[in-house]
Amino acid sequence: MRAPTLEALFVQAAQATLALAGASAKNGVLIRRPVEVRGADYPSLLLAWLRELLAYMDLEDRVFQEFVVVTLSPIRLHALAAGGLCERVERRLTLELGLEIVIRETADGYETTIPFRAG
Repeated sequence: MRAPTLEALFVQAAQATLALAGASAKNGVLIRRPVEVRGADYPSLLLAWLRELLAYMDLEDRVFQEFVVVTLSPIRLHALAAGGLCERVERRLTLELGLEIVIRETADGYETTIPFRAG
């Protein structure tokens, strides 16, 4: 995936994760929550972010569809997420422990590939 900024890359990665999972939220109840994760660098932070969103889906039956990055540094992401109660999930996704990804800077922004495992 590609994005013009790191913030946009994190938002696109979250949206793509939920689309790949085939996740949707029930209408009627809007849930907003802050999400904060930490990492050692941008790639580990991106993995922590996606794992956190998958955990909300798996453990709390929450599906977030809108994201706003409030602050982003190499070791901390603070974002606001909005969504609802889980209506449907077609595929359970996991990001294996020990997985490493690379975020590359390009002429027009940033790109990365995230290898999910569907289960």
